[in-house]
Amino acid sequence: MYELKVPTCRITVEVHWDSGTPLRGSMYHADSTHETGKAEQLAATLNDERDFMPFSPEGGTAADELLNKQHVVRVRVDETEPLALRPDETAELARTPFCTLMLTDGARVDGQLVVASRDAASRVLDKLNQPLRFLPLLTDAGLEFVNRSHVVNVRFL
Repeated sequence: MYELKVPTCRITVEVHWDSGTPLRGSMYHADSTHETGKAEQLAATLNDERDFMPFSPEGGTAADELLNKQHVVRVRVDETEPLALRPDETAELARTPFCTLMLTDGARVDGQLVVASRDAASRVLDKLNQPLRFLPLLTDAGLEFVNRSHVVNVRFL
C-alpha cells in the first residue's frame, strides 16, 4: 500500500483567517520534484483549483485538518526559502513598487508583490487582476501569500 502514497513535503507557516486569528503549523504539498523550491510548491498548492488544502496545527500530526482556501486571508512562510516562482516563456518575474495592502481581517501588510507578468501587463492593477488566487508578497519579515479576494485596497508607499 505504501507505493500508492504520494510523497509529501511540509513547510512551516502561519495562516491568518478572515476571523483575524492566526494559526501556526505546517502545510503539505506533493514532493514531485527537487528542482523547485518549497515556496514554489506552496504557491502551486495555494493556487490550484482545489478548494481545500491539508494543514497540521503546531504540535499535531501530518494533515490533521483541511483548510478552506476561501477563508484564508494570508499565509506567512516561516522558513527562509528562496522565492522561486518559475514563469512560463512569455512572462517574467516582476516586483511592484512598495505598497501597503489593507486586508479584510483589518491587517495592513507592507511589501512588494512578485508576480509573473506579460509585457503588456506591467501595471500593479494588471498584476492584481491575474488569475492567481494567492499572490506572493515580499515583506521585511519574509514571504507571504495573500489571498487577492481579501485585499480591500492597495496604497503605494
